[in-house]
Amino acid sequence: MKLGAKIDLKPEHSHLVKKLEKLFDFIEVYYKPIAAEKIKKDLLSNTRFVVHAPHHADVVNLARLRKSNIKYIERSVVFASKIKARYVIVHPGYLPVTQKKRKSKYLENCIKNLKELKKFAEEYGIKILVENLPLKSVKNSLELCSTPQELKKILKKVKCGFVLDFSHAYHASISHKVDYKKFIREFVKLKPVMFHLYDGRANEEADSHLPLGEGNLDLPFFISFIKDEDVTLEISPPTLKNYVNALKYLKRFMR
Repeated sequence: MKLGAKIDLKPEHSHLVKKLEKLFDFIEVYYKPIAAEKIKKDLLSNTRFVVHAPHHADVVNLARLRKSNIKYIERSVVFASKIKARYVIVHPGYLPVTQKKRKSKYLENCIKNLKELKKFAEEYGIKILVENLPLKSVKNSLELCSTPQELKKILKKVKCGFVLDFSHAYHASISHKVDYKKFIREFVKLKPVMFHLYDGRANEEADSHLPLGEGNLDLPFFISFIKDEDVTLEISPPTLKNYVNALKYLKRFMR
């Protein structure tokens, strides 16, 4: 496995880049529109980067046909090209709980937006990767791609790759009341390009991004699926200490 650490793209985290690049194979950065240009010079190194596009935390929702939902992701694609990143990861979006019966419409909106983004990204030599989500992580909303079936539909129509977030898949299995091992195996069959890994609390529907070993998720089961792919550790808070401890935890699983 090739390990990466994730940080938010904001000034208070930029100092971590030089330290993390000595420990990890790559760094995944969450794109912050306002902060990006201010700290771009800190990212112009020999480090390999992956960019995570804005999502609901920055009022971006690909399940709605609004130009604003495309705008920030297009900016992250342009930014990714400047720091020589190969991938931009996107969340497929969400819908109000009250619109549950119209979920297929929101899924089609997402597919339309993703097709447009994929075409835009290809002009910059960037590949769009869709991330699977838990069903319930946005208040009073339902996330798309909480099941292998929804994700499969997107992959077939958009012809893009995807990131398997193990904890998202686990928490979605709780919401859908299915066995998490069988559920995750179905996601793996869709051939993820890379993975997200962190700990959390079992039997809960929402993820918590705990440091490895501080929760009670089945991390050994998750890790068993990883071979030579990129694996981003998404730990909160993203401190140097937490990432060093995560590397120590993972040593027993390294191949």
